[in-house]
Amino acid sequence: NASAERFVEVRGVTMPLKWCSTCRIWRPPRASHCTECNVCVERFDHHCPWTGQCVGLRNYRYFFGFVLSVCSLCAYTLVVSALSFLHALAAALTDATS
Repeated sequence: NASAERFVEVRGVTMPLKWCSTCRIWRPPRASHCTECNVCVERFDHHCPWTGQCVGLRNYRYFFGFVLSVCSLCAYTLVVSALSFLHALAAALTDATS
C-alpha cells in the first residue's frame, strides 16, 4: 500500500522508504528513478549517454572498465601521434640539412 509509511534500519539509523509511483515499488535508500531508462536503480549514480544505461550498484565495475579502456585508448593514441610527429620532424630536419 503506497499510503502507509515504511522504514528500514541501516547501520542503526532508521530511514524512510520512498514509494515510486511509476515502478510501483518501495525504493531502498539511495535508489532513484531514472527518467531515461524508466526504472528504479539502486545506488543510482548517473545515466551514461555513451553506454546508454544507468550507472548504479550492479554495474559500477563495468563502467569503471569502460572508463579505464577509453583512457588507455586516449593515452595510446597520444603516444603514437607524438612518436609519429617526432619521426616526421626528424625526417624533415634531416632533409633540410642535406
